[in-house]
Amino acid sequence: MTRTRQQKRDADAGIAPPAPAPAPKRKRRTKKAPPPIEPAAKAKLVRVLASEPFFLREISSALVYRDVTSLSLVDKGADALLSKPENSDAWKPFVTALDTWKSFGKIDEAQKSLMEQHYGFRKICATLASGSCAECGGGGAYINALSCERTCLGCWSCRDCGEHGTEGAQRSQMCSPGYAKTHFLITDTDIKKCAMLHIDDATKAHGLMNAKMRAILVRDAQKLAIARHGSLDAVEATKAIRHAKSMETYRAKIEALEAPLADKIAAFEDRKAKAEDKYAASLAAWTALTATKDPTNVLKAGTRPWRQFYESRPRAEGKYPKKPSDLGSSWNFLARNQRARCLQNVGEKYGLHKVHPKELTRRVKDAPVFVVTESTDEAAIKEQFSSHGSVKGFGENIFEVTHKAQPGATIVVAMKCDLRKAATSCASDKRSRVAGEYGASVGGSDQNHCLMLDDELTIIGMPGSCLYSDTACIWAQGEFVQLENLRLRTQPPDSPGDDDRSPCLVLSGSGRTVMKNCTVELGSGGGMTVLTHSKCHIRDSSMINFGHAPGSATLHFEDDATLAPPDVVLTGNTFAWHGPESIFPHGIFTGAETDEAQTEEFRRQLQDSQNTTTRARSRETKYVFLAVSRNDPAAPPVAIQPKQSARGLLGELLSSSGAPQIAAMAAGMALMANADANTPVSDLLAKLAKRSDIETSPLDGEAAAPWLYVASRPDAPRPHPLTTIGELEAPEPYVDTSMHGQYMPARKVLYLIDERTASEPMVIE
Repeated sequence: MTRTRQQKRDADAGIAPPAPAPAPKRKRRTKKAPPPIEPAAKAKLVRVLASEPFFLREISSALVYRDVTSLSLVDKGADALLSKPENSDAWKPFVTALDTWKSFGKIDEAQKSLMEQHYGFRKICATLASGSCAECGGGGAYINALSCERTCLGCWSCRDCGEHGTEGAQRSQMCSPGYAKTHFLITDTDIKKCAMLHIDDATKAHGLMNAKMRAILVRDAQKLAIARHGSLDAVEATKAIRHAKSMETYRAKIEALEAPLADKIAAFEDRKAKAEDKYAASLAAWTALTATKDPTNVLKAGTRPWRQFYESRPRAEGKYPKKPSDLGSSWNFLARNQRARCLQNVGEKYGLHKVHPKELTRRVKDAPVFVVTESTDEAAIKEQFSSHGSVKGFGENIFEVTHKAQPGATIVVAMKCDLRKAATSCASDKRSRVAGEYGASVGGSDQNHCLMLDDELTIIGMPGSCLYSDTACIWAQGEFVQLENLRLRTQPPDSPGDDDRSPCLVLSGSGRTVMKNCTVELGSGGGMTVLTHSKCHIRDSSMINFGHAPGSATLHFEDDATLAPPDVVLTGNTFAWHGPESIFPHGIFTGAETDEAQTEEFRRQLQDSQNTTTRARSRETKYVFLAVSRNDPAAPPVAIQPKQSARGLLGELLSSSGAPQIAAMAAGMALMANADANTPVSDLLAKLAKRSDIETSPLDGEAAAPWLYVASRPDAPRPHPLTTIGELEAPEPYVDTSMHGQYMPARKVLYLIDERTASEPMVIE
């Protein structure tokens, strides 16, 4: 390292060398600024619409609601223009179109005016277009006029507001203006800014003295309190200070009144302390105080000695001051009674209206979901079904799971549900959804194994899932029930002389039902697949009836039913039934007294709505059996495939590369095959299902609907069609002693009888 002479002299003198100069900063290349963008509020379209609001109304009238909403989403200026109160009428034409069930028009005019003036038509349209509860995110079949939001019955009930109705601030929680002023320290001027509902309830279900009252939202009162005091904590602090001052004044007044009686009060308290119990204390006080004629004593002759001691306390002459109420002791009776049935029965007076949406929707983030599954891994279940919402509960028994579900929730069925087993094994305290508990019946047939739905609920079926029973699968009588991707199958018991009229699905009550992408099947018998005794919208679904008795139909309407929209909408459905082609249009019973003109009009509506009709047919499934020689157990099994259709003909002899021959007999619907005598039935069937080929051939309309039968001989009695393999007793193998037995050693023979619909099997375990 070289140094200059000056640096050497500085080093000898002890002078530190100067710090090195910093390296010059490298200049960054600045990006070229983008050209200025014209603000949305100054866009040409917005400028024109702003200057001529008439054009905005004209354009809106020519568009659908979705297009106008899209305009407000892509252009901030258009959104600001459409949000102005003076342009609220531009949204008014959409109200009628969005009112799918024509329910909004039935709201009281005063309450509709409240929503129009306080919230505007844009808010009303957004509420009508939505199908989810504004609070929990689940399905909402009601509209709260006071908040102009959708709600479910569970959230409107405000069950989390506490015993006094003072806890929380749910979106539908109401209170009186007097309570708001006392509890939140706001004024009448502040309350005038809130949406206020005028109530006239002769039943006084609100819990107050007068029939007439006013109501506001608690959350609106909170907002006003925060605007006035800064925060809710400041409100509580102010209330605590005011209460302390009131108590101080009260104690001073009491002390001034009772000072002349200090000696008597001390003696009184002394007797109270020496008494062994309250009765003794009261008796001692009564004896001592009634023996004197002191005018300050309030106890008179004949006063009950068992009164509480404080009631016998000496009182001074003069009026005692009223003690201030304790903090937190006030009641919000209106919110407390929102959970009561008596108030819900007159809910229209309190702003609760049944305004049904086109369909129930869910906010995925917080919508309550309950899952019917065989899995027990909670973390895996929550992850698997997170696309539907927040999983709140799960279980294997559908009745118990639905029992826990609150109104507006979604039930996801992810397994095959035997409703007979589920209803029998359901816990006694969770049977609120078992229809048999209510004595439900159809045509004299008890519906004991039926799922009863009496709230607004959504039930979604996952691929491979189903509900099956020997009675109706679902009885929907709730305010709004939505069924999606479900498969329902009912096979009434085949008892001699018993004409079971059980349907597969019952829609009843004053509510609404939406069904889409569902398959509803009814086995042999004379019943109806679906009893449509309530207003319903059915889309892209299949209604199948395999019954061949007269009167079997896919849908059954009451005689006085309104078959026109919006009460009934049938779009893109398939109707299949066994009955004659001309029995009903599309296999639908439209009423015994329906005139021909109405029937033809209904038929035209069905055809115009892409509905199709067909014949319900079954098919026979032929399995390839694996025959094992009894004489040579070590020999590999031989695949035996019957070549004859099961129509009562003798099968021909089959052979396979020198293997032992076996006869395939057909007796009715029976198929004969060989099996080792030591092979359990379950193992054989499992082997058949996994390792054999399947051939199918269609049968005529006389073939019965479902499902699987196992028997030891062709003429053996058949179990109930819904019986699963696991429920069957292992039959005794049948020894073939027919004339065909001479061609082969004696073998054990098992008859497998399969009468299955064209759909995939679903009952086999």
